[in-house]
Amino acid sequence: MALENNLDLAIARYTLPIASTDVLRTQAGGIFRGVNTGVVQGTPGGGIGGFGAGAPGGGAGGTTGGAGGPGAGASGLVQSTLGAGAPVNSYDPVINATVGAEHQTTPLPSLQNYGVPLLQRGSFAPGVEPLGVGYDVGAVLFVGLKELAMPVVISMLRGVNVGGHRIKMDALCAIYKSLKLEEPRTYVQSGNVVFRTKEKTLAPLREKISAAIERKAGFRPAVVLRTPEEFRRAIAVNPFAGRSGIEPAKLHISFLADEPVAAAQKNLLTLKPGPEELYLIGRELYIYFPNGAGQSKLPWSALDRYLGTPGTARNWNSVTKMLEMAEEMEAQG
Repeated sequence: MALENNLDLAIARYTLPIASTDVLRTQAGGIFRGVNTGVVQGTPGGGIGGFGAGAPGGGAGGTTGGAGGPGAGASGLVQSTLGAGAPVNSYDPVINATVGAEHQTTPLPSLQNYGVPLLQRGSFAPGVEPLGVGYDVGAVLFVGLKELAMPVVISMLRGVNVGGHRIKMDALCAIYKSLKLEEPRTYVQSGNVVFRTKEKTLAPLREKISAAIERKAGFRPAVVLRTPEEFRRAIAVNPFAGRSGIEPAKLHISFLADEPVAAAQKNLLTLKPGPEELYLIGRELYIYFPNGAGQSKLPWSALDRYLGTPGTARNWNSVTKMLEMAEEMEAQG
């Protein structure tokens, strides 16, 4: 293949013998010498020293080594072919490459609002762009690689490490990893695990986790799953926000596995009056224990019947800490 550069184009357009000779020399393995400035300027229309208007000899170097060429005319079509003057645009192929990474998180619909439980997704988009070829006709090629970062999920197990239902947190993490759930991280010893997953829906996943724990540890806990966005929303609608005297350790959120039954609010009103305050908002039951949860007479077993779905409670400090862990994982992409 002939060299595609300014000299080749010069041959095609202007038939400069000296340019043709230089290309042949280069193709044969010789040294590229370029075109002598004086010779190129001395061609017709070459500008200084060309065949323009003016008295003979007014140029700054013509075809001979003497005192200029036949005239000092305006620039012509050869002046930029390795002679004096502005160079022509390069017609050699040019490759430019940039690599970028983008992270984006978009909260998608939840079961509570729309009836379709989907996860929050992140995106990581490395790419190479553009591949440009420097011909006048132009050509641009984009080559990209895109991979969605796996969503982060917060899981809460009910009744872990109370009574006879005991499991170590490293063993619990091993169970999660066996289910292809990535980067599991635990918080305290009560069965809180934050992890990444490729699963698109949460309901089947919680059953897989529960069954796997039963196989390894001999008991089957209820598993409640939430996305970080659902945690943020639960914190945002806290009915006790702004009230003075509320102690975070005495404020609990019971996260329900499913939507409560239609009669749940009415059923809660039948509970025996006590010092506790209860507010049901969506799939979260907010409970404030003014005397502490350990002193409460609240019938937890009855709550499952009243609500029509099991739940597991965490105090406010644990809720905010688990969200902090999840957001840290989200930020890592």
